[in-house]
Amino acid sequence: MTVLHIQGTRLAQPGISKPLVKPFLAALCALFVHALLYFQHNPGGSGLELPFNATSWMPFSFAIGVGLLEISRQRIWRYTRLTLVLFVCCILLSIPMFYSNADVAAASDRIIGLWAGFLFFVALQQFAFTPSRRQLILWFILLGILTQTLFGWYQYLWIEPQNAFGFDPSKSRPHGIFQQPNVMASFLATGLVLSGYLLARMPMYRGKCLFSNYCC
Repeated sequence: MTVLHIQGTRLAQPGISKPLVKPFLAALCALFVHALLYFQHNPGGSGLELPFNATSWMPFSFAIGVGLLEISRQRIWRYTRLTLVLFVCCILLSIPMFYSNADVAAASDRIIGLWAGFLFFVALQQFAFTPSRRQLILWFILLGILTQTLFGWYQYLWIEPQNAFGFDPSKSRPHGIFQQPNVMASFLATGLVLSGYLLARMPMYRGKCLFSNYCC
């Protein structure tokens, strides 16, 4: 009987290398925790005209890049049926861009955001997170929501009319750095759902006597 050792040679089948989970998590931490703290005076607008959007796109793009790099490293593309459905939906939503009367310049930001969101979803599927790391991602989002909540609370209760943020407490509702109260409200509603989910996932310590050895 002949034993052929092929490990370390070209005949050896390539294995799966260690995934880039930590850089991906670091990008998500920078996105939800650090980028949401950035404020800069601006004349208004939408999309990348707003500084906090431009700042958020930096770690967001890095997270997409890490996911695509993971595909090229492992030479495996992980996807589900939902990935294919979302891909078809993105194509259908992009078709009006090719109409003869389409305003490409006005809709280009939305279409780029649509496809970037799809790429982020694809990047997210390339990593098999442990339960603790999945909850860590949710904690990143919740921590970012907490910072905006504290900032909105400060705007509502203590901020002076002449302030560095250009916020007028007599005319405006608290909006954090989003400059629009409805966006702030949607963000806080997301935090309410996440808080309920994470609270339900926490271990419950039922009513056994803590000092049973002494009083029972």
